[in-house]
Formats: sequence, C-alpha cells, structure tokens
Amino acid sequence: MKSLLLVLVIVGSISSVVPGTIPAGVLKQACEDFPNGTDTAVRWWNCNNADVVQVSAMKVENSNGQEEYPVDVDQLVILDLTQTNSGPQIDKTLADAAIWQWNTGPLGCRWGTIPTLGLTNNMDGCKDGGCPIKAGSGNMKLTLDLSEFQPIINLMPTGKPYQLRMKVKDASNKKEVACVYLQMKITKG
Repeated sequence: MKSLLLVLVIVGSISSVVPGTIPAGVLKQACEDFPNGTDTAVRWWNCNNADVVQVSAMKVENSNGQEEYPVDVDQLVILDLTQTNSGPQIDKTLADAAIWQWNTGPLGCRWGTIPTLGLTNNMDGCKDGGCPIKAGSGNMKLTLDLSEFQPIINLMPTGKPYQLRMKVKDASNKKEVACVYLQMKITKG
C-alpha cells in the first residue's frame, strides 16, 4: 500500500510540476528545449563557494570507465571527481539529493521539482566510495547504483533535461561540506 501511495504522489506531482527552490539566475534560462547545452553534455557547478570541499573537475562515466552522454540511469554511473578539501579529513558523510525536470510550455520555461518524499535525504555518502574525503586536493571515483531509486526513475521520461543537486554533510556534525549541481539528459537501458 505504501508503494502504491508513493507512486500516486509522484505521478501526480510530475504531471503538475511546480518551480523548485534553486539558485538565483538558474530560472532565467532562454526558453529552449535543452538549457545550458544539456543536449550535448553534462553541466555542473559548485553550489556554495564557502563549502570546505570544492569540485574542480568532473566526468560522468559508464561502468567501463568511458565518458557517457546521455547518462544511462539503468546502469552504474561513475562520477570521476577532482576536488579540494580545505578542512580536515572527513571520515563519514551523508548526502541529500534534490531533482528537477526542465519544462517548456505556454507559461515559459522552468525547472520543476520532482518529489522524492525523503527517499534521497540522509543517504550514506560512503556507500558509493565517497569516504574518507582526505584533506587537500585529490581524485575520487563515486560508483552510483541508482536501482534503489527505480520507483522514481521509472516515472522520469528519457530525452529530457534534469537537474540534480547533491549536498554532502559531515556525518559527525551534519554540517554541509560540499554541494554540486548537475544538469543532464538521461536515457534508460
């Protein structure tokens, strides 16, 4: 019964998507089908320059280590990151994710929130290879298995732009240490 309720809430919300809370300027996109060149490549940026961990480079790869676009959400997704941690080593992390879908229509263009009903809050940030985050500069490969989010993914049409915000927190004090936005087109299978 809980699963049916989750599906009904998500379906209803996707069909009547409302603007999400996103950084200033992101809503002011030209009204195009794929904002920021997301028809050809992943776009990403740090959310908060005050965070102790800043990402300086990112590649999205498939399980064979090859860069892949659009991103196949039915397969393992590998984020190959170069980052700098200006603070002490962070041993354990939690992650919160928010998702938006790009919508075009008579009211203009906007990012509309896809509700996750808390399923993407306080996720174990170490599960996918993200721990520890050592002090200084370094590389990290995160292997994301999105299969546990299949009820949400199944309702997301392919060939559309999506925006993902990942906030990473130090699990010991729940303080945000990193935040990254990604914009991408997805495919399945």
